[in-house]
Amino acid sequence: MSPRIFASKFVLSLTLLFAVACGGHPTTGTAHAPNMNDMRRRAAAHPQDAALWRELAMAELYANGGDAGRARAAIDHARQLA
Repeated sequence: MSPRIFASKFVLSLTLLFAVACGGHPTTGTAHAPNMNDMRRRAAAHPQDAALWRELAMAELYANGGDAGRARAAIDHARQLA
């Protein structure tokens, strides 16, 4: 086996080992993401916060309880702020 292939396999093996070893400590509590209604209220309370509106737009598209129709409005609003 050439030294280059050996080195790349070794680096890959170490990377996988660290990824498995650094899985994190299990916690007893579960962190909960804010629900969609909370996110919508926060965004409505801060109409000039572009980062918050981008976060809302992504959540509308991908989070449980999101609404694709509302996502379009959130995207448009975030773009106006950018």
